[in-house]
Amino acid sequence: MEDSIVAILALNARKQGQIKESLDTSTWEQFLNEDELYGEQWLLCYEANLQGHLFKGVDYVSKDPWFSLLKDNGVTFYASKTPLVIPPSSTSGPSGKF
Repeated sequence: MEDSIVAILALNARKQGQIKESLDTSTWEQFLNEDELYGEQWLLCYEANLQGHLFKGVDYVSKDPWFSLLKDNGVTFYASKTPLVIPPSSTSGPSGKF
């Protein structure tokens, strides 16, 4: 899935140990480059670098004059201070029935 918000949530859940299965990040890794900082996946590109979720050998964020300013000042668009809790899968809704 190429949705930055979903990707960041999944990467954060993996970092916190909430995702036990392997997580295929290959789709997201293609966005980890200087050009994508100004593309449709800029949020994933920036946050994956800032949060340390994904790394492709080059700190492309620190090389960019504008995004490095954000990074150097600790600017984040997603911060999770508390663990992400994913409830166990269930077949019932809040009332116990669907």
